[in-house]
Amino acid sequence: MAIQTTARGILDFLQGNDGLVKDIGDTAKDAGALIKKLADRVEAGRTEAQNLVDRLGNVPFDVAPTPDIRARQTQILDSIEDTSKKIQEFRGFPEITAALLATRATLYVALANTYNDAIRKTVPFTADEVAALKVLLRSATLDAAARQRWADVLDAAIQLAKLGLRVAVKVAAA
Repeated sequence: MAIQTTARGILDFLQGNDGLVKDIGDTAKDAGALIKKLADRVEAGRTEAQNLVDRLGNVPFDVAPTPDIRARQTQILDSIEDTSKKIQEFRGFPEITAALLATRATLYVALANTYNDAIRKTVPFTADEVAALKVLLRSATLDAAARQRWADVLDAAIQLAKLGLRVAVKVAAA
């Protein structure tokens, strides 16, 4: 709609624009607070992952007792990774991602159901594998300035997911 060429038209335009600026500012404040909360969650996950990476090779993992269960776990982990990639690909389409998130949750439950706490085994991680995990962990580290950028928080969370999947695949393959 064109701005009316009257004093009232200009005033209406300016008031509308002021409202838009206020809304953008309010949204930025809300988004900044939300991003900070998400960044804090990513940082907590990164700290937990750092603790795990530091203990790799010395920590016992629950490992499936038979090759068929390990194969099933590997298949489920591959499906989780594929589903996660699809969620990222379609993140702008909530009608698609809602179903994908439900699928991924079901896959996590299926994976959890394959474990038996009665069997414990130490899974060896090579120095190269630990180094690769530490690279993912470093890329998940957020500095104070980057915490305010949605893409950086999302990227850090994805790096932590990749780290978790790599550890899980290694454990499933053992």
